[in-house]
Amino acid sequence: MGSGGHVHQLTGWWVYDGTLGRPTAASMRGRCACGWHGTATYAIGWDNIPDDGLDDVDVSGPHGDGSAHPDAVADRTVRLPDDLTVLLAPARERIRQLMDNDELALVLRASDELETIVAVHAPLAARALARTRRTQRPDADDRPGPSG
Repeated sequence: MGSGGHVHQLTGWWVYDGTLGRPTAASMRGRCACGWHGTATYAIGWDNIPDDGLDDVDVSGPHGDGSAHPDAVADRTVRLPDDLTVLLAPARERIRQLMDNDELALVLRASDELETIVAVHAPLAARALARTRRTQRPDADDRPGPSG
């Protein structure tokens, strides 16, 4: 469980079944490694769970919400220009080929190069975007920006 000031917490709903003094989860919801948590909750019918395990429990609701999350995020993101998409597609495919051939050191090196590009440019772009959004008033959406 843990000792001292740190007690490990588990997030799996199945852990909270009331045994050994643990709380009993009343519902479950979808989640993603990025930190997103679904808003829809799905009741857990502990009385209907067979004694031989949780394999037959219907988790399609939270699973569906979690599976739809990346698509929802993609729908809200800024679309890449076509020329950049064309440039990145072969790199993505080549990295996939390297993974398939267990050339993991090369995958790590390629990932490092891509991370370097992101590390250099993303913070600058994020600050510039935040600065632009701070200077624009909500009612000025239809007017040209500072350079237009």
